[in-house]
This record gives sequence, structure tokens and C-alpha cells, in this order.
Amino acid sequence: MTDEAMPPPGWYDNPGKSPGYRYWDGEEWTNAISEKPQVRAPTAIPAPPTQSKKTRKGWKYAGIAFGVTVALSVVLGSLGLLDEESPTTEATTSPTSAEATTTRRPTTSQAPTARDLFEGCVSGWDGNWEELEAEIRDVLNDPGSMETLGTYFNASDDLSNGSITVRLEYTAKNAFGGRVRHEAWAEMDKNCAVKEVIAYG
Repeated sequence: MTDEAMPPPGWYDNPGKSPGYRYWDGEEWTNAISEKPQVRAPTAIPAPPTQSKKTRKGWKYAGIAFGVTVALSVVLGSLGLLDEESPTTEATTSPTSAEATTTRRPTTSQAPTARDLFEGCVSGWDGNWEELEAEIRDVLNDPGSMETLGTYFNASDDLSNGSITVRLEYTAKNAFGGRVRHEAWAEMDKNCAVKEVIAYG
């Protein structure tokens, strides 16, 4: 709606550069152009529609209100008065999905094998069973002369009695100072301790 009344429909002098007349439909110029219209209207050229002052003021107030809203949001956000989490977040959380994240499938554990027990008890550095070496040194004439050649286990043991059989090969000096090769057999329990020394070679 404009502040001033529009001219009535009719033929008016062409407002463009082309000569002749152009038809005004009461609201805007049409594409109809004629050199000699049947009914000629006054030569006054209607002014194009202008935006009303009320409309301009309405947009001005709307812009001011928007600016104030943005400014308040920034200030309240910096003061921590606005919630960081949206209330709709909790409402849209699916109970089934939350339960799914905490549900775990039962795991099946296999019984340890003789190899598992042996490899877990011997030294990761040289593969020797230090507990059995200590038992052997206690019965040697020259404990400091002991040199372990290798430590082996019986892979067929099923740990039914809670232990596995281990064989240790070593050399040591006898009472005459000569170096002699020996073997020792012992039972290794699940705590890596010497359950029993079976024999000294």
C-alpha cells in the first residue's frame, strides 16, 4: 500500500526513450506500446510505486529488535547463563541404543596349555627357569661354575595335576675341578615354583 493514489489505467506517454505511448494498468507499466492509442489519457507520467513510510519503519524496527536479540545472546552466553546442552538431546536418546553400548557378550576362556605355563615362567632374556637353577646350585660343589645349556618342557602335559615336567641341561665343575655335563628334571607348578625335583643327572 502506498501513500499516494495511483493514476487510473490508460495510455500515457512512454516513460522510456522510445516514442509513442505505453499502457498503464493502474499499478505498473505493461508491455503494450502504441503510436496512436484509441483513447489517449493525460500526458502526466505516473510515478513508480514507492515503499510506504510505515513499511520502511516496520523493517527498521525489525532490524533493531534482531540486533538486540543477538547482543543479548552473546552477553548471556559469555556469562554462562545459557545452557550449553539442548534439552532435546536427552529426549531423543534411544534407551535401546544406550543399553546396547553397555551390553557385552560373554567371553569364553580356554584352559592354559603346557606351553602357556612354560613360556610364562621362564626368563624372557635367556629362556631359563631361574627357580630350578637356584635349586640346583644349592647341591653343587661349585655353585658359581654352573652354566645352563637349555631348558625344555614336555608338550604332552595337560596340566591335569596342576604342573608340567621340565628338563634343564647344564654344566658345572665337580670336586676335582673338571667341568661335567648334567641334566635335572623337575615339576613346575602353576605359580612357576618348583613343585618337586624329580632327578639330578
